[in-house]
Amino acid sequence: MVSQSGELSGLKGINPPVRLSFSPYLSAYADKYAGADGFEYKVNGGMDVKLGLNESFTLDMTLIPDFGQVKSDDRVLNLSPFEVYYDEQRDFFTEGTELFNKGDIFYSRRIGSRPANYGAVRESLASNEIIYESPLETKMLNATKISGRTSTGTGLGLFNAITDAAYARIVDTISGEKRKYRTQAFTNYNMFVVDQTLPYNSYVSLANTNVLRPGDDYTANVTATEVLLRNPSNRYAFKGIGALSQHFADEDVSGYKYRLELHKTAGSWVGNLWHNVESDTYNPNDMGYLQNNNEFSYGGEITYRKLEPFSKFLDLNTWIGFSQSNLFEPRVFTSNEIYVGARSTIAKNYLTVGVDMSTNLKDVVDYYEPRRTGYKLIIPKHTSMSFWTSSDYRKPLALDTRMGYWYGERMGQDGYAL
Repeated sequence: MVSQSGELSGLKGINPPVRLSFSPYLSAYADKYAGADGFEYKVNGGMDVKLGLNESFTLDMTLIPDFGQVKSDDRVLNLSPFEVYYDEQRDFFTEGTELFNKGDIFYSRRIGSRPANYGAVRESLASNEIIYESPLETKMLNATKISGRTSTGTGLGLFNAITDAAYARIVDTISGEKRKYRTQAFTNYNMFVVDQTLPYNSYVSLANTNVLRPGDDYTANVTATEVLLRNPSNRYAFKGIGALSQHFADEDVSGYKYRLELHKTAGSWVGNLWHNVESDTYNPNDMGYLQNNNEFSYGGEITYRKLEPFSKFLDLNTWIGFSQSNLFEPRVFTSNEIYVGARSTIAKNYLTVGVDMSTNLKDVVDYYEPRRTGYKLIIPKHTSMSFWTSSDYRKPLALDTRMGYWYGERMGQDGYAL
């Protein structure tokens, strides 16, 4: 463990070599699209470059990348009204990007993703026209990132990527005439981050993302700040995030969010209070990820824990929490919840046992599931409880069990789970 290691000093005369590497690639494809005559052949070539600017900062660049060898996403049957979040699989976006997570406004899957106007192609079709090719991804031309941290604890990050324009191909089934429809214009993605470490494991940061599509006369800009402050004993902490989104197109729209958290992190009694606000016009999704905005919510949790063995038990954790959510505009109730739970590990056989229960104080009102403005889904308030066990994970074979029961207050609803 690094935190348990000693301090190594007195090293002299070390001259680090130049950190420079090139990784060229070449790929070839043969594609056959429905309605097209024969195959379409493509040959791609490009290069990845890594350069150590100094002992603290590194430049990474990818030129005309081809991610055809990257693991495909799992197929997801999405029945929810929200977009599915996918983990990043491309090496360029998984290495050395920790600094770009500040402010929670960067989602690398936006770059090279489905064209912005992919779904608008069908609306442009004439009566005899069909789409015989429409790319599911935009072609990335290059991407560059520079990141590092100075000796004074200042972290700096700069990211820029460019994607080519994407076109769908349309053919008239009677005349055979073909035309193209632009599903996304040439696009530039940019982000910068400044993060300063502070005493007592604290920090403050500023981040900004910008998406520019000159061909569509469209600009999206999001600025966010994040701060974490701890007291000298590390018993208390405050965390805050604030963000402003701005969209400049046919109509300029701006929105904002903030989240405030208070934590007690040491001692037998710990807990937190939080408050989250996302205006109905806040939208970071040109380069970030947010399932839904228009939220005004708050909650808290209290935990009592014993970390030292007592009686026949190795430890004990008990907790109780509460949360409530409303729409930001109009300010109407959507849901609330009270939950309690406890867990402990038996010293004799290292069997962990736990119990938890949650209940709604009012019916849940879902304004998103109907997918239509002015409609809502009312879910009757219900209570659920479960008991679970987990055997000793130090042994080659371990067993987890869970038994649950829930019931609703309308129409005699209930259910069991094993």
